[in-house]
Amino acid sequence: KERGWLARALEEVPPEWFETRALREVYEALARSPENAGSPVFLEQLSPEALKAWAWLGSVEAKYGAPDPDLTYAAACRTLEARPLRRQLDALVKRRQEKLAPDEFDTVIREERRLKQELASLSPEGLLKRYMRRGRLDAR
Repeated sequence: KERGWLARALEEVPPEWFETRALREVYEALARSPENAGSPVFLEQLSPEALKAWAWLGSVEAKYGAPDPDLTYAAACRTLEARPLRRQLDALVKRRQEKLAPDEFDTVIREERRLKQELASLSPEGLLKRYMRRGRLDAR
């Protein structure tokens, strides 16, 4: 398969963005030896879980034609980059539902707004879609 994206990803995507241990292991193995990606030498260095992840990654097929690799890459990066921010936002929403002192409540609200703005700057449509999927009317 096309591997031109690999050099770009290795430069732009930190391993910490991969929260699943097996996927991070695959990514780190790719970073160590991108020239061997998919070869027997490459596969030998992967754990059984990472081998399953590698097989799964190779089996994913587009459902609606051939996607543009650049658009797919950019969308994946935005998703990975936004994940920690979304988790912080979810934690703040849960925290806001608890009984908080007025000054603490104001602090939580300000932080929620900041995170929403940051998420919107990464992917304006992503924030709205996420909240609509959860049954909320609007993310803004």
